[in-house]
Amino acid sequence: MRPGQKKACPKCRREFQIPGNGVEDLPLNFDMVALLEAHSGIEYCEQHVDEALKLYCFDCNSEICVVCFALAHNQHHCDDVKTVAERFREQIDQDTERVFSRFDEIRGAVKQLNDEHKRYGAEIKKLEGAIRHQGDVIKQFVDDQVNKLLHRVNTLKNETLGYIQQQKERLELSLAAMESFKSYSQEIKTKSHVRNMMKVASDLRDRVDDLLHSSVSLRQYQAPPIKFIPTDFMHAIRSAKIEKDIIGKLSNSHFAGIVNFSVG
Repeated sequence: MRPGQKKACPKCRREFQIPGNGVEDLPLNFDMVALLEAHSGIEYCEQHVDEALKLYCFDCNSEICVVCFALAHNQHHCDDVKTVAERFREQIDQDTERVFSRFDEIRGAVKQLNDEHKRYGAEIKKLEGAIRHQGDVIKQFVDDQVNKLLHRVNTLKNETLGYIQQQKERLELSLAAMESFKSYSQEIKTKSHVRNMMKVASDLRDRVDDLLHSSVSLRQYQAPPIKFIPTDFMHAIRSAKIEKDIIGKLSNSHFAGIVNFSVG
């Protein structure tokens, strides 16, 4: 007990406070002091000063002299004070031995609990790591699936947009060729002599046929449709009956490892 704490008296059960200097400042157990003094020297009766306290009255819980016994205690259970003192000493030794008979056992149990505390703490830490690792594995699996789908989408996008760009460029080349043909034709028509015009006209006719046949299709182009059909993940895990255990589950038996022990 530390100074300032409260404790009940083992004899009268009245609560008191531990003094500032600890148990050293507590009042003495006068019964025990009396026994020790009786063992170390002769004490005399307060009522019969010439009579030594040679008897112990169990009914009154006090030491008495022979005269006290004759006058007031002859019907009580009394015995020689030295015999009683020795009996008390034996009783104290027995009580002490009983108390400490399980000391090593309890100390061993405390050590075992300390060791178990450390072991179980390390086991839980390892378990938490395993759970996080399992979660990371599933996250990585999902991320891989997402990345594969996105890569496929990107490939289709590049192929389709590339085709559209290619067709656009071919049409733009046709437009440029037609613009060039128009300018050349107008120049021949206005500036050339009749002889040259007649000679070039045949070449222009062939060029017209080439331009018309080399032009790409003018049909409206529409990119092929692409849709994303998500997997009904929740339905899948419900069907597999792992909705609550997709990461895993714990297997334990609560308090299965407890060993009961009592002190008494």
